Amino acid sequence: MDAGRLSGRSVTRPAVLLAAALAALGATCEDGGTGPDAELIAELSAARARWEAQGYTDYALTLRHDCFCGETHRGPVVVNVRSDQIVARVYQSTGEPVPSDPARFFPDVEGLFAFIAQSLSQDPAQIRAEFHPEFGYPTEIFVDFAANVADEERGYRVLALDPMR
Repeated sequence: MDAGRLSGRSVTRPAVLLAAALAALGATCEDGGTGPDAELIAELSAARARWEAQGYTDYALTLRHDCFCGETHRGPVVVNVRSDQIVARVYQSTGEPVPSDPARFFPDVEGLFAFIAQSLSQDPAQIRAEFHPEFGYPTEIFVDFAANVADEERGYRVLALDPMR
């Protein structure tokens, strides 16, 4: 299934932590909660609610990590999730398992939400995120952590998300 189609997840302890982080971010907006970050925080919260409403706990997520890093850290990688736990990460092109070092760069949907929230807390020079309009999971993320530093930008692009039934 492509990123324009469905996916899902249930409420977990990380979801509660993410909600607390979003609340803290909202409470500390210097502009009174009306700037671009406040808009993204609100959009993130709404997207998260749409995602949780799906109730999926088993799915395959295919994503690319956008970075100035080696090919093993970029993918695309298929992340297999069962009962809300990552059970496998394999390179889409070869089917080979992702080694442990780059594996941390290929999260599940929960990890994508956390990446956005953590990036917001670091006051990045620029951050953009797009979410599936119906199912809420992040479809594209871009973060430039420092405007005056070259090649530290990171992001993700979800290429497909297939729920397992």
